[in-house]
Amino acid sequence: MKICWDNLEDIYLNKNKNFSKRGKILYILKCKACNEDFLGYNKNNKFCTHSCSNSGIYCPSYGKKKSEETKKKISENRKGKCCGKDNPMKRDDLRRKFSDNFHNHPWSKKLNKGKNNPNWKGGYKKKNIACFDTYASQIDWIEEVRRNEEDLNILEVKCVYCGKWYIPSWSDINNRIQVLKGNYCGDHRLYCSSGCKEACPIYRKKEWPSTYLRGTSREVQPQLRQLVFKRDDYKCVKCENSKELHCHHILPVSTDPLLSADIDNCITLCVECHKEVHKIDGCKYGQLKICLE
Repeated sequence: MKICWDNLEDIYLNKNKNFSKRGKILYILKCKACNEDFLGYNKNNKFCTHSCSNSGIYCPSYGKKKSEETKKKISENRKGKCCGKDNPMKRDDLRRKFSDNFHNHPWSKKLNKGKNNPNWKGGYKKKNIACFDTYASQIDWIEEVRRNEEDLNILEVKCVYCGKWYIPSWSDINNRIQVLKGNYCGDHRLYCSSGCKEACPIYRKKEWPSTYLRGTSREVQPQLRQLVFKRDDYKCVKCENSKELHCHHILPVSTDPLLSADIDNCITLCVECHKEVHKIDGCKYGQLKICLE
């Protein structure tokens, strides 16, 4: 009997005195090619190994190329049956018949695309808008969320930098959820505009960059910054610009540290106005650095 010695480890005799392996019965069969006995799970197995099945002893035509005469005979016999030109049941005809019958059916009009579809949700995903019922429960434990007043199905979140309520895109919400699950790297925090991204001190910033200055790199508390922006209606006090806003201390923190968290000592300025303010004598970056030293 032709048996692989590796398979003998788990083979045993059951109560009916049959060979079994892992709960399956093994049958003693005879190979059609070499006429030797072998063990197999299925009674219909004809060959003991792949080499016997590919030997061509049991099937002499195995592996041989067909002649041109046999190919012509096969093609003539197949004409009109399955794949010839005269076949009335071609795939294109079947598709046309199915589509015509489907669209002409009385209930097919109810399943059209758009608002008539029973699965229609308002087309928020095509507009790249996140739905409240879908994503609110996944981020409400770390982000402040609410429903939009005009459309209750739309999700609104608070900007991390300025604290303004806005409608985020579906892609931003999905990226934030994947980060919280540990699938993506980075933070993917939610910002209402590109100006808030660039002004945010934690957006793509190193902990101790080479240009760090002890007196000028002091960051305002996030809660204080959001309160100041809300009081000034998210606009610059000088030019009324609403892009890339900064919270500026009227009296420098280096001279009066106790007023660093005072909301009356802070105003909202844009980037350009903030640079101009620090050009005034007494508020220059170099002078503030000297005060701390």
